[in-house]
Amino acid sequence: MDFKKKNIHMDRTRAAAMNQITLEEDRNIPDQKPDAAGIVYQIGNVVIEETRPGEDHATVRGALEYRVLYRTDLERILKQYGGEYSL
Repeated sequence: MDFKKKNIHMDRTRAAAMNQITLEEDRNIPDQKPDAAGIVYQIGNVVIEETRPGEDHATVRGALEYRVLYRTDLERILKQYGGEYSL
């Protein structure tokens, strides 16, 4: 009878924490772009630029990149608007 030996490796998370913040700032479509009649699609991506550990907390700095695809009222075509919001 043959025995097979396999190494088993396990990662264990000691603790997990989550924090959620709300970003509230108006972003207006520039005057050279047509006004929006409705939003078709929206997407955002958080880019973490710096993480600094501290005593009992961590400081995270980054930016929120966003894109909005919207329908115009006059021309009935799709336009996009996007930008970045620093956190």
